Amino acid sequence: MPLNARPITMDDAADLFFIRGQCFEKNWNLKTFEETIAQPEFVGFIIPQTAYIIAQKIPPEAELITIAVAPAHRRQGIAEILLKNLWQNLRQQDIHTLHLEVNEKLTPARTLYEKLGFEPTGRRADYYGTGEDAILMRLQSTV
Repeated sequence: MPLNARPITMDDAADLFFIRGQCFEKNWNLKTFEETIAQPEFVGFIIPQTAYIIAQKIPPEAELITIAVAPAHRRQGIAEILLKNLWQNLRQQDIHTLHLEVNEKLTPARTLYEKLGFEPTGRRADYYGTGEDAILMRLQSTV
């Protein structure tokens, strides 16, 4: 399986919808993906039929909006590849801070973010439902 991530284009909207549907109970609809891709502040990468990452640039910062790896492809380092690819791309655009939120119960995701240098910056109580807090995290480069 090739692990070459490439920039997302409008032609990828159906594939994004397919991947997300395998990963989350609440899927975005196809129109949401199309509208997201069309935004000028959008940046995203895809490994077709496998995984994607989407962020929003808010110069001089960015926010990770969503990342998904299809269940059949998990635990192969794909999320790390996508995050590193995104971070490199953002830094080339003079964006040196990346924010995200993660469900406190998603230990594998939190472990990956910490491995890549993200630091906790706050908490949103019950963000994902009663008893499911969001941990806010930030990655910064020293330029």
